[in-house]
This record gives sequence, structure tokens and C-alpha cells, in this order.
Amino acid sequence: MRIVYSRSSTATQSLLRQRHILTEAGLLIRTGGVAEGFHPADGVLLFKDPATTSKIPALERPAFAKVAAAAHPGDVLTVS
Repeated sequence: MRIVYSRSSTATQSLLRQRHILTEAGLLIRTGGVAEGFHPADGVLLFKDPATTSKIPALERPAFAKVAAAAHPGDVLTVS
């Protein structure tokens, strides 16, 4: 399984640039509008924590906690 985790630090930052980079890497597929038009490619799990300060430990972030629960030996984790 391939797992992607995206995070931005503040509400003024966007995950959009990360989505474009992940699309170029073949991990996301563009499906529509600029902001919402992305979904994970086949075999990819996507987790995102928008506006999450780095002062919060990773395992206390809602989406990263799900990453830790979903990941198994041999999975590939991409962090953007």
C-alpha cells in the first residue's frame, strides 16, 4: 500500500501546491476544479491535516494518527 500524508501549518496555507506535486508523482489524480478536484490514485491512501501546527506531536494529529494505524511493514509513506 502507498500512503500519502499532507499537512499545512496555518489556515492561510493551502495543500494545493502539495496536491499538484503529488499529482505529478502519480499519487493523486486530478478530477475537476482547482481546489477540490483531486483524489488518490488506485492503491493510495490519502490523509491530510490542514492548519496543524508543528508544535502538536505527530501522533496527536488526527490524520497522522490514522496513518500510524493504517501503515504496515512494507508500505510506502510519502509525506508532503
